Amino acid sequence: MKVLLVVHRFPPHGAAGTETYTETLALALARSGHAVEVLAARKDVGSRDLAVSRRVHRGIPVHEIANNLFHAGFRETWDEPRIDARFGALLDELSPDIVHVQHLLWLSTGCLAEARKRSLPVMMTLHDYWLSCPRFGQRLHWDGGLCATIDYDRCGTCLARFKYAQGPLERRVGRAIAGVRDTFGLDLGPLARGARGAADRLARGRAARPAPAREPPDADRSLERQLAGLARERALSLLERALAGVDLFAAPSRFLRERFVEWGLPPERVEHLPFGVDRASFASRPRRP
Repeated sequence: MKVLLVVHRFPPHGAAGTETYTETLALALARSGHAVEVLAARKDVGSRDLAVSRRVHRGIPVHEIANNLFHAGFRETWDEPRIDARFGALLDELSPDIVHVQHLLWLSTGCLAEARKRSLPVMMTLHDYWLSCPRFGQRLHWDGGLCATIDYDRCGTCLARFKYAQGPLERRVGRAIAGVRDTFGLDLGPLARGARGAADRLARGRAARPAPAREPPDADRSLERQLAGLARERALSLLERALAGVDLFAAPSRFLRERFVEWGLPPERVEHLPFGVDRASFASRPRRP
């Protein structure tokens, strides 16, 4: 069987839980005799935005779309027709038998419709709450509080403090770096990423210091109301696209399955399927009581 795994990042550029699980799954499927390829997003300031590159990772072909977050608006964080077009072209090229979506962050939910147009079966593993929560799917409010109940008005206050896109200066710098790479073959991306990492660490250090509580100004409240409407629109759009484009959802925990059934997914299409664990890497470790 030809399997296409779709994920927001892939090792070695992403090494968190979803990315690592996708790598393990790809290798296990390949060992079982399946033909496996991966489509992933990658933030790469040294590449043209939305350029497609290819590489091989541990024998697995990987196709990567450079998403540098040059979003013109919040909608493009979940609905990006240019990514849909690239995904559709890749489906035509690879002709997979099945598409297994691990995550659509930094990609586009329109990818589901592209698979449906080609009558491909689609499975989606629900690794987190991204479909219902635009803040990386964590259901944590901007102040660190647990988001136990989805309240779109509160989503507006959260998104007003969430950096989901690059600013104008960052976009200009990114395009200039990509132009230097295209023209001279000089990749300034690592230097830019190093400078950005240092700035982020400094910002986190400042954020760790307690700040006096304050009410947002009226202009912020206007933005919060606008973003609350967009959060509601996003949730309805993603639910509709998920229902239309996914044949089977897999939830690794019963709790997560219950939350998605609450959100609107039909219970008969959400299967509790615990994560598989490759125990071979633990075989050489001594067992101690």
